[in-house]
Amino acid sequence: MGKSADLGATNGSTATIEEHASHLAVGTMQIFLASAVCLPTGLLTAAFLTRQLGPVDYGLLTVTATIIVWIEGTLTVGFSRSAITCIAKAKDWKAVSAKFLQVQLLLGLGATAVLVAVAPLLSSHQMTYYLRIYALSIPITAAGSIHQSILIGHGRFGHRAIIIVAYWLIRMVLIFLFVSYRASVTYAILANVGTSFIVLVWARTLVRPPLFLRSDFPFRKLWNYAWPLFLFTVGINLFNAFDILFVKALSPIPQVTG
Repeated sequence: MGKSADLGATNGSTATIEEHASHLAVGTMQIFLASAVCLPTGLLTAAFLTRQLGPVDYGLLTVTATIIVWIEGTLTVGFSRSAITCIAKAKDWKAVSAKFLQVQLLLGLGATAVLVAVAPLLSSHQMTYYLRIYALSIPITAAGSIHQSILIGHGRFGHRAIIIVAYWLIRMVLIFLFVSYRASVTYAILANVGTSFIVLVWARTLVRPPLFLRSDFPFRKLWNYAWPLFLFTVGINLFNAFDILFVKALSPIPQVTG
């Protein structure tokens, strides 16, 4: 009788593991396919912007976007992956998610303040203006990234995939609308900032981690998860951005970068 009970428990455990693995595999495929939407929408958007803005302004937009995306990726990827792990294991997911959201927002706001202050040292007067506008997206993207990590931590891969698709489609549509109204780098940047804000609002309708909850989740534990991924992300993102930054450094002519 005892052996039969143990066998039933083992079979039940095996079935649970198989279901979990199947759910994970399907969810991974959903997110992969959703991310593939960036290719056609990105090509259409790039073709539209090069025609509307011309090589000079498109070059300025490219360099500005490269700097902002590098900062956003550096701040979010390490903490987002750590949040997925911690939230998936946590008994009280609200306390854990509150800590991650608070840390990400503080880092995002801090990075925005630093970039606004040092922007004149990095570039020309015109590009300083673009960097300061685009910097508004950093805390928005940081907060949105944690919301999407919480969805993955809860196993809601389908919702995460829908948000990814929505991001690329909304971004393309807003850029088409804004730049068609006025062909300028400023309007292209505002379209990107607006996209990040819409995606954040959408993600928050799906999951609502408390922002002002006092969390007892230790920061040391959060950092122990995050710092290896943080350093890895810094290196990878810097490597990916080297081509644009080197071109910009070697040639001050914007249309060369474009």
